[in-house]
Amino acid sequence: MTDTACGREGRGFCLSLSMAPDEVFGLEPASRPGGGTDAVAALERHLAAQEALSSKLGLFADRLPDAFDGPECLYLARSIYPALQKAHAFEEAELFPLLRRNSAERADLSLTLDRLTFEHFEDETFAEELVDTLVDHVCGRMPTRFAMLRTMLRSFCEGISRHLAFERAHLVPMLRQLENAGHA
Repeated sequence: MTDTACGREGRGFCLSLSMAPDEVFGLEPASRPGGGTDAVAALERHLAAQEALSSKLGLFADRLPDAFDGPECLYLARSIYPALQKAHAFEEAELFPLLRRNSAERADLSLTLDRLTFEHFEDETFAEELVDTLVDHVCGRMPTRFAMLRTMLRSFCEGISRHLAFERAHLVPMLRQLENAGHA
């Protein structure tokens, strides 16, 4: 059997890659009975999914190097980008336009949403680097430097945590206000 992530015979690491990250991290948006999307509930689910992933990455980093688990590492690597990309796509395609339409008089909001969009790009770029590094460690394509891997994981988690805290503190209340006014 060839391991598709590593290109090695018989390692079997990719068995853990058969599970969809969406199933583990709960990325399905919440729906209203009428079929529409509840923006607050959908954002909360995306935030919770990213927080769960960040927590798993942090725990994985804390166990290095003593309990390095190749299949878990590959599973986490496979989960990172989809979790971020789904959340960012939702925010940029649905949430940010909703906020812009209903808060056009707030120039500061437009700047904030532009900044968050740029942070999404930065987070996704870092996620790609992290995924490559995790896969390379498991597949033996680079020397195992657990201190570097631990630092990358913690830095990624810290950046994501700050971003999520900002969205929770600022976007969720704005959305609740719009929802209460019947705009969301």
